[in-house]
Amino acid sequence: MLLFQLDSGLTHLHTGDMRYHPRMKEYPALQAAKIDRIYLDTTYAHPKHQFQPQSQSIDDIIHKIKDFLFLYREQGLVYLSAYNLGKERVIFGVQDALGGLPIYMDDDKINIMNQIEGGRERVLSGRFTNNPLKANIHICGMGMAGFVGQYFRANFDNLESHRVELNELKQATATSVTKENIHSERLQLTEFTHVLAFIPTGWAESMSTRNIKNSWISWSF
Repeated sequence: MLLFQLDSGLTHLHTGDMRYHPRMKEYPALQAAKIDRIYLDTTYAHPKHQFQPQSQSIDDIIHKIKDFLFLYREQGLVYLSAYNLGKERVIFGVQDALGGLPIYMDDDKINIMNQIEGGRERVLSGRFTNNPLKANIHICGMGMAGFVGQYFRANFDNLESHRVELNELKQATATSVTKENIHSERLQLTEFTHVLAFIPTGWAESMSTRNIKNSWISWSF
């Protein structure tokens, strides 16, 4: 949700297509705010949209990633789709559950993270990296791994192209690897052979094809 305090003295609240939870009424920024206008996003207002709690969705993603990396370790590559601004709770939840494992994102995304609650301390502590060879988990755009709407279409060609590019980059930089830590060294020298990708979106609940209820894909090369 976005809370705007205008120069005119008015306060506007834009909900976004959030799923309501009672704890939202306890947000500190809303406690002292007199809201003059609410912009209510009704994307999922129809009763047919029945979502599981957000915490459960995040836990599902965490369990799949843990199982995947347990099997494939440095050979496993995880893509988490995200908007320029959005899906931070997924990113934070995954990182915390994996003991602060570094997560790759580009400089623009890191700059955005540096401006939001919960993100700045992660940026300052180096828990995000702009080096794609130093992380198993990569943040990508919402359309990179595939498309979710009435039908789910995985973009295997796109993800395969990225995997190949990363492995070529690993080969080109193998001689310059420094021993920062054993995980980082092994990660930069080991070829990615298995990929797991997520597109975390409410649209997954409305897809009709094959009753798909989770927009995630996994495959080996």
